[in-house]
Amino acid sequence: LKVKSHVCVIIDAVMAEGKAPKPKRLTVEVLEDSFESEDGSGDGSSSDASSADSQLDQEVQVDFEARQVEEGDYHGVRRLLQQVFLKASVDISGLASLIVAQGNIGSTIKVCDDVMDSGQEEGSGDGGSGSDEENVYGITTALNLSQHSSQDCVQQLKDLLLKQCSVHAASTLPRLSSLLSDASKPVGLLVNERFLNIPAEIAPPLLRGLILEVKEATRKGLPFALHYYLVIARSHVVSVARPLAGKKRRRKGKIPAAASQGTDRGTESNEDPPVFDFFENEILQKESVLSFSYPVVEESDSVLGGRWSFDDEAMKPYRTVMVLPAGRLEHAIAQLEAALKH
Repeated sequence: LKVKSHVCVIIDAVMAEGKAPKPKRLTVEVLEDSFESEDGSGDGSSSDASSADSQLDQEVQVDFEARQVEEGDYHGVRRLLQQVFLKASVDISGLASLIVAQGNIGSTIKVCDDVMDSGQEEGSGDGGSGSDEENVYGITTALNLSQHSSQDCVQQLKDLLLKQCSVHAASTLPRLSSLLSDASKPVGLLVNERFLNIPAEIAPPLLRGLILEVKEATRKGLPFALHYYLVIARSHVVSVARPLAGKKRRRKGKIPAAASQGTDRGTESNEDPPVFDFFENEILQKESVLSFSYPVVEESDSVLGGRWSFDDEAMKPYRTVMVLPAGRLEHAIAQLEAALKH
């Protein structure tokens, strides 16, 4: 049984005190992931399918708010990092610990307290599903890699990127190596992860809030005078059957513009360039001075939030690495806001 459903998600992202202004209330129609029975036999009747459709095709109102990152968010943050690194040899537990220990940098996306309280009252009385881990639906923050260069998890992250770059974008390796090793120009890991069905409209206020917090931390003498932001974005490549001779293959979807450097993405000739899971990363890539992509097909046997299913196309998971000057982030946010208005 295969069911596809459209769920209307209404998001009112309320920013907590000290955060960026709240965005406008919005209504977004989201195509949920397809799913099918494990045996694939499709032995359910049409009435069963109709019943499933009626249950899934409904309007769900969800109120989110941006909250300061807390130590209790550790498991939720770790789970979001797992989406990025999958089975890579990177200590995501160590990265999550460093992120939550900062406290004053970045925001988590959580369901509003009144919604959680209501859900707990209806539950068994032991907190239901409202744990800190399950209530972290996204995070936007920055981690100074230069400051934490002695940490094993940070060195593992750098080793992963340098290895993948050497294989899939060799011409970019010297530049990337130089950027990651230059302590005089600190590089911050920009972590911008969330569940797939939370739309891009929530990104601008979160990113603007991050910029304000980084500036305030720098003013207080904290080590956040970042020169660059490093982004590891989830992306996919549409792999289609090789076209017959003399026939042109039609591309589907919106393809991000190539970055100014490191455009060797290691993709096969019958594959399109990567398409980002989150729209804002397309804008960030345009502002980057370095960018390359590498496949993670062998590591992605499961993805938080489900997996995409297509009848005639295979979506191969990739990771797109980009480095942009810190000063360009604000301009990228302005471009994102303009694009989302159209």
